[in-house]
Amino acid sequence: MTTKNLKREGSNGDSGDGAVTGDTQPPKRQKTDLIQLTDDDIDKIYDEFNLESNLPPSTRLLRNEYGPPPKKLFLQEADAGLLEYMDRSVSAISGIVKHRFTDFFVNEINELDDVVRLSDLSLPADQLVDSRLKAQEQADKLDVKQWPEDAYDHLSNKLNNETIEKIKHLTLAGPSDDTVTTESLGDDKEARRSVHDIVRAVFGGRFDTSATPASEITIKWVRGGKPRKEPNQFDKEHPYIHFTLQKSNRDSSDTMNHLSRMLKIKDKLINVAGTKDKRGITTQRVCIKRGGLTLQDVWKRVNNAGTAEEKERKKCRRTIEEALSERGERGCRIGDLSYATKNFDLGNLNGNRFGIILRDVECDSEETIHASLKVLSERGFINYFGMQRFGTSVVPTHYIGWLLLKMDWEGACSSILRVQPNEDEECVRGRKAWLDDNNANAALKILPRKMVAERSIIDHLKKQPKDFLGALGKIPRNLRTMYVHAYQSYIWNAAVSKRIKDFGLSVVAGDLVMEGEQVKRVEDGELDKYKIYDVIMPLAGHNTMYPGGQVGDKYKEMLKTDHLDWEKLWRPQREYSMEGSYRKMVHLPKDVKWEVIKYVTGDEQLLKSAEEEMLGLPVDKVEGEKRNTAVSMSFNLGSGTYATMLLREILKGNEKRVHG
Repeated sequence: MTTKNLKREGSNGDSGDGAVTGDTQPPKRQKTDLIQLTDDDIDKIYDEFNLESNLPPSTRLLRNEYGPPPKKLFLQEADAGLLEYMDRSVSAISGIVKHRFTDFFVNEINELDDVVRLSDLSLPADQLVDSRLKAQEQADKLDVKQWPEDAYDHLSNKLNNETIEKIKHLTLAGPSDDTVTTESLGDDKEARRSVHDIVRAVFGGRFDTSATPASEITIKWVRGGKPRKEPNQFDKEHPYIHFTLQKSNRDSSDTMNHLSRMLKIKDKLINVAGTKDKRGITTQRVCIKRGGLTLQDVWKRVNNAGTAEEKERKKCRRTIEEALSERGERGCRIGDLSYATKNFDLGNLNGNRFGIILRDVECDSEETIHASLKVLSERGFINYFGMQRFGTSVVPTHYIGWLLLKMDWEGACSSILRVQPNEDEECVRGRKAWLDDNNANAALKILPRKMVAERSIIDHLKKQPKDFLGALGKIPRNLRTMYVHAYQSYIWNAAVSKRIKDFGLSVVAGDLVMEGEQVKRVEDGELDKYKIYDVIMPLAGHNTMYPGGQVGDKYKEMLKTDHLDWEKLWRPQREYSMEGSYRKMVHLPKDVKWEVIKYVTGDEQLLKSAEEEMLGLPVDKVEGEKRNTAVSMSFNLGSGTYATMLLREILKGNEKRVHG
């Protein structure tokens, strides 16, 4: 009888916290479920927790057609709709994906189709710093009690002589708490604005001005008597800073929080074009709204670096020289900083370039490896939504999404909070403190911070016990919308499997394609006009066109089985609605390259990051006979396409181990 591990192999306890050196990780917390189980044990736990109930009813349609998958304590590919391959005739190879996080590289491709790479790690030259130093030198030389020669000429156009004399006396007397109030300027708003501007321009920021209810202008010295810094034209025209970020084995949201803390700005002022995998080395552009920050401010804060004197005064952790000889702070390295006139948003990218090591490769011959990758590069792969879309929990995200679409708010809360068989002991204790003892304070004290959804629901229900919709609304919006998107992805995967099973990889009448900006169905006389790479499949929504024939019927059948009306997928709560969109059914990767390499053991690092190359940092090397086989591959994928689905086409279920 075979044995299985109770903890899903696909989950990963690695943490991005702490400095990363090679693949060294902080000690992992011991989990209560790390025990070996027989298949009978798994069956018992599966039935005890009624895990089959955590799937939408439409899952039965897939199982009726393909047969039920074996019982596991994690979501099976088949239950997420991943049921077909491009070509089953090509022999599969087996191997390990992401054995080390250094086996998985992702480089963003920007909207100009350039691959984003770190190229300059040094402290940037900064024209703004230089100009500010010169301005400060001039300000230090300024005699604040000096009456400007052109003051009368400018002020006399707006103010009477008595007021001007009072301002002159205020100036010559030097900084004080005294004030001057002008004559009333009446209802002329433009005249009041003009006085504010003239005083600021003539006196170089020495005075503050404010309007009174009687339409007068009050003039007083700025605090401390030192001229206020006026924003220069460059600051106005360049409100953003862009830089390249390389993160190593860190979650995207965790990294953005880290940058927010280091830069001392709110996280909403930090934007990226796309979220990136945790377990890997990823490189992308980042944009911040800088306020008064300079390029050098950003570089020093993120690298926690400064002068030797600042380090001695504990203003920073290391010197600039040390920052350029050590790994990035907490797994983050930035470079290529520049001022920018424009922000960018999520989705402003053309895709990603991946560099992947597949270790411990086994197959009937090396020729099979080359044949498999050649077919992949020429034919592509099914553009399924990857398993990470559905989470690692035994309660998959698409099941929660289905409950939200049914407007079963209590059911959604209960499913998110239910006890699960593959969690840390503190997670189980925290859940039971709420579910068994109704003790919200104890639950919130025990549950780890990473359990954001659970903590948000409990925190709200302790105040309003029956407000389940309100409790769901306390979950961060990006997490709430993920649930419904996961259900859409599940329906899409299942419909694509049906389309490929029934009609293969030829364009058929009823398929959807883009004609300019419009979606249309292919007619019988147009089949030679399109290729399979032109075919798009809809994500179900209330404003979506469906394919004709059996494929369109499959969407409607699955939604009906899940007690949803395919024509009524809008909800009053917009984040729980399905608006719909379209996605290419088959994706053809670009610039595919690969080589077969030999290595000694799994501890050997086979790829180097840009940071390691540029700073000459050491990597793990192992001496000995190179008996093991690996495949090093690189390729470009479009935005929203999963590298794991490309690997699925190669491995065909023969992956030896999966990391999250």
